[in-house]
Amino acid sequence: MTSGELATSLTAALAVLGDAPAREALLEAMGEGTSSSTRRAVLWSLADFEKQAIDRILLSRDQDGLAPGIDPGEELTERDVWAYARAARLPTHEVRARYEALAERYPLKLSWRTRGT
Repeated sequence: MTSGELATSLTAALAVLGDAPAREALLEAMGEGTSSSTRRAVLWSLADFEKQAIDRILLSRDQDGLAPGIDPGEELTERDVWAYARAARLPTHEVRARYEALAERYPLKLSWRTRGT
């Protein structure tokens, strides 16, 4: 583990414990202007603390519940919902609902929300 990865993990732990400045730092690191690999790593530093294995699957790039995470800078589409529903063995409406709940904690872009459907 590099010192940067360690710092991100420690910041994530503080954020999960309720430290507002740590949470803000991580949200900023997942924002525009950072590389997709940084956004994925930062998202995963938080997602790794998710209690529900299904949520870790939905937040993992390879649909396996392991790092790296999805890129919060890229929009999740209906095609993604289908793929993750297959991986998680859940109906698409439940995957969509879980992503909507996760979007309250993570800066996820959901195509069905941006279109107003």
